Formats: sequence, C-alpha cells, structure tokens
Amino acid sequence: MRHRILSWGCILFLLAACGSQPATPIEVAQPTSAPTEVQPTNPPAATPTLEPTATPVPANTPLPEGILFRDDFTGYFQPGWTWDSEDPAKWTFVEDDGAQWLQIIGNPGRSNVLMRDIPEGDFAIVARIKADPHLNFHQANIFVFQDLENYIVVNTGFCQPCPVGGHGYFMETVVTGGSALNHYELPRGENDLNVYLKIEIVGDVISGYYATQPGEWVRIGRFGNFYDLKSIGLSATNSSPPGGTPQDIIARFDYFEVVVP
Repeated sequence: MRHRILSWGCILFLLAACGSQPATPIEVAQPTSAPTEVQPTNPPAATPTLEPTATPVPANTPLPEGILFRDDFTGYFQPGWTWDSEDPAKWTFVEDDGAQWLQIIGNPGRSNVLMRDIPEGDFAIVARIKADPHLNFHQANIFVFQDLENYIVVNTGFCQPCPVGGHGYFMETVVTGGSALNHYELPRGENDLNVYLKIEIVGDVISGYYATQPGEWVRIGRFGNFYDLKSIGLSATNSSPPGGTPQDIIARFDYFEVVVP
C-alpha cells in the first residue's frame, strides 16, 4: 500500500511510499493534477533566529579544510539556525558519552524543525544521530527543503508496512506535493542506534547515505536535482496519523555539519 501524502504536518517526514519496492532511480513523472490535501506551498513563518544560550564560537574561528559549517551543540547553537514549529518542552541539550548533544523528542506532527539557509554550490550535510526508531513511523532525519511541496529527507526510521518490514534507512524525494514521489530504503539492524546520515548535492544529482561507522557510507538512493532549495536541517517525528504512536521517539544529535563533497 502507498500512504497518501497528507500535509507537511503529517509528512515531515512520513514514510510516504512504504508500499513501494526498493527502487533504482527513476524519472520524475509530470503531475496530472494538483493534490488536494497538501498545505499551501509557502512554509509557515519560522520563529526568529535562535539566540544562543551561551557565547558562541567566534565567527572567525577557522574550520578544518572542506568543512563549510559545523555545530557540535555544546550547550548552545551556532548563529544562523531557526526553529520552525518549535515546541520548547520537547528539545534540550543533554550530556551523553561525556559530550553535549541536542535532544529532540518527536511529536505526532510537525514540530521542532531546526533549519538554516542552504549554502551555495555543491555541498553535503552530515549528522550523527542516536535514536531507537521502533514504532510506526518513528524517525530521526536530515533534510534539504524548498517548500512544503518540494523537499528531500533521509532518515533512520521504522516502517512495518514497507518492504524492509520495520527497521530501515529511508530516502524520500517529494516534488509538487507528492505528485512525483520516489522512495528508497535499505534494511537497518535492530541494534544500529548510533548512525550517520548524509545528503549530498553535486550538480544535478542528490544522493542519500547512511553509515554505522564514520566515513563508511552506503548509498540509500539517488535522484535528480529538480529543486530550488532554500534550507537544510534536521528533525525527529512520530508521523503516524491520525494519533501518532503510543511512545515518542527520542533522537539525539551529536553534530551537524556542511562539507564540500
């Protein structure tokens, strides 16, 4: 079965095509009609730029070669982030393995979406995530975003109706509100709870990857870059309409970085 694209509130980020077989890249189909259930294409207004809770690293601190941006979430945010649909009760900084992590507790809909402006040119976004997605549709994700109808998300999640039968890594490419949607997935070990996700954009190709060890990337899917992308970011959600799951996912993000591919 294929889940209907409902709205950004239900699909950030719903495992929308969970009836699909794992696919090789396919051409985007031209939509035959506008979907009726998608919210307006303009994203909801984000809250003002986040004020860091401590003095951030000075802007002129040099980054290692090849790294365009990095936030280690060491008790505060680097400049440039905004919350969209913030739920202050569901995010915090926590101690884990002797370091600070950003923790987001998922909601049944869209909340606590952390976003920043997209860089110019070719780039990749990378995040390290600790999470235990084990109920439909738990997921912790990274994404590149144009608007409510056009975006790409890569996640570590759980989807029982999908071909993987539960634990998996997923890449979804949504164009024109789901009129052209591709879905890629690979099985995830039940105990793979400390993982790395990457979205890479090079020219007219967007690729999604996961790794269980640093640098050992496995490609989940690849898709043409038909977008005018605006933002990048991360989130965690329990996108299981109508009432969500009986247990919220807890996702911890060690870092988020933008690198030269």
